[in-house]
Amino acid sequence: MNVDILGLNIEYSDQGTGTPILLMHGNPDCRHSWKIVIERLGDGVRVIAPDFPGFGGSDPLPDDFDLGPEGMVKLWNEFIESLELTEPIVVAVHDFGGPWLLPWVSTYPERVRGLLIMNTLYQTQYRWHFWARVWQTPLLGELSMMLANRPLVRWELKRGSDNFPISLADETYDRMTPIMKKTVLRVYRAYAKPQEIFQGWQQQLAKALKQIRSQVIWGDKDPYIQKEFAYYYGSSVTHQPEHGHWVYITNPDLVANTLKDLAGC
Repeated sequence: MNVDILGLNIEYSDQGTGTPILLMHGNPDCRHSWKIVIERLGDGVRVIAPDFPGFGGSDPLPDDFDLGPEGMVKLWNEFIESLELTEPIVVAVHDFGGPWLLPWVSTYPERVRGLLIMNTLYQTQYRWHFWARVWQTPLLGELSMMLANRPLVRWELKRGSDNFPISLADETYDRMTPIMKKTVLRVYRAYAKPQEIFQGWQQQLAKALKQIRSQVIWGDKDPYIQKEFAYYYGSSVTHQPEHGHWVYITNPDLVANTLKDLAGC
């Protein structure tokens, strides 16, 4: 399915009926990465999974688009309004899905029934990992994207989660279009200074989470975001010591069951 939001065509999956669950992917994923979780959710829920602009089937971002938290609130509020939902929703975020969707959660906590947080960042204290610093560097970032071949992507996804399926790694690589690679560079450069971009927003989220039933699932073998950041959200934490960054892919049963619990199923 697709919808026009702020002049952008946003492509998304929308299936099932019942309590709405919104799934927000990160980098280098798109909505298709949630398919293993969606299969396990079963009946009683309506599952909505959009492609972030520039990823999957969604339009690329205009050059002047505000990628900061204020712009994300506007973008995703328009998207959620277009769904004509009549009840609060369950939200799940992973990786850059946190910076993209948590600003909306912190602005409209009364519209959130439950929140699942997985290996994401939203803290002024965070310091970027190696690849992020490469992508944030002009010319070097562009060169790294040119050199990102299938074996390298396989290797990096396995480094992030050593039990990441090779078939899904190949599917991820096949969806890495030139537009998507350009979008990755723009996003990481927009968030190069967490101490500035999350200032105020981190506190606003903490206040919102006091009103929302939330759960954190964290793959502890994450080379990008240390497990200590799981505790910054003030929610109950389920650590997964044998899993890495992509815990929703490598342990879909736990993630699906947690989502169903948050949805009241």
